[in-house]
Amino acid sequence: MCAPPQATALIVVDMQAGFVDGDCALPQMPTVVPAVRQQLESARTAGALVIFLQNDGSAGAIDEPETPGWELVLDLRADDVLVRKQHDSGFAGTDLAAILKRNRVETISICGVMSEMCVAAAARDAMERGFTVVLAHDSHGTYPVPAYADGERAVSAIDAARAAEWSLGDGIHIPPRAVDVQFGAVLRRQRVAALIQRDGLLLVVRHRARGRSGRHDGELYLTPPGGSVEPSEALIDALTREVKEEVNLVVSAAEFVTCIEHTGGSTTLFETSVEAGDPVLGVDPELECDCPVLVGLDWIPAPPTESWSGPVGLSQLSISVSAQTTTGPQAAE
Repeated sequence: MCAPPQATALIVVDMQAGFVDGDCALPQMPTVVPAVRQQLESARTAGALVIFLQNDGSAGAIDEPETPGWELVLDLRADDVLVRKQHDSGFAGTDLAAILKRNRVETISICGVMSEMCVAAAARDAMERGFTVVLAHDSHGTYPVPAYADGERAVSAIDAARAAEWSLGDGIHIPPRAVDVQFGAVLRRQRVAALIQRDGLLLVVRHRARGRSGRHDGELYLTPPGGSVEPSEALIDALTREVKEEVNLVVSAAEFVTCIEHTGGSTTLFETSVEAGDPVLGVDPELECDCPVLVGLDWIPAPPTESWSGPVGLSQLSISVSAQTTTGPQAAE
């Protein structure tokens, strides 16, 4: 059997207390939990992106939100990502695809529960979106399938999980063990940001950060229009696209200011001129969730251009709304 391709992201699906512990625990949990922990250790050691999916079940379900069975059984670290979902696939109605794309992930490893439902749904959607998927045989599980009529036999949980993984077709990679999954560091993320000034004021976009719920209901912060550079995309092309998407302005000229290195990548700043017109708040076209990340526009007093270089540059790139009084023309909600 050929070695599976190296993954730069690990997606841990629905490892929640109701499925792992207690009377309703899946029978394979004594082997699945150590296998998932093995993948977590390998992914974190390699510097891969780690994403936890947490299902919000319906009222009365074992994974109903804010009940004991809904809680995750594995600890998240500060740099892990939590995505809450309401459908089998972690891609449906969430920004999972955008997170992977922004981090330039091409190959992902998926593990967790349940094999034929949320694990398989995430794997199928990932492959449909062009991702290469690895699904280690010992790293997912489900319930046994009961007999439906006299004379039929029940299907064991192990066989049900095996059937689920094989139903995904030839495009998926199925190594036998978690230890066989190889991880690599996620690529450093390149971003661009536009410094658009008018009458001594700087245009910024008001963002809503991801909160503890996994939705964009966290802290408000301000940042200049900009975003991630696509693979093989020129910086100026990325700047032009992001300005159009976020504030509906057309870039007419851009001059390099500085490149700020930070954890996970870099951001290149450009002094940017735009064609006549007032900014209009856009939407992030990569997000599939119903909780927008772009929530408003503001004009704030512009810091001196030279101050963007050096140690204070990064702190000025993202400003907490609580620490900044916004003012100026064309502020929009």
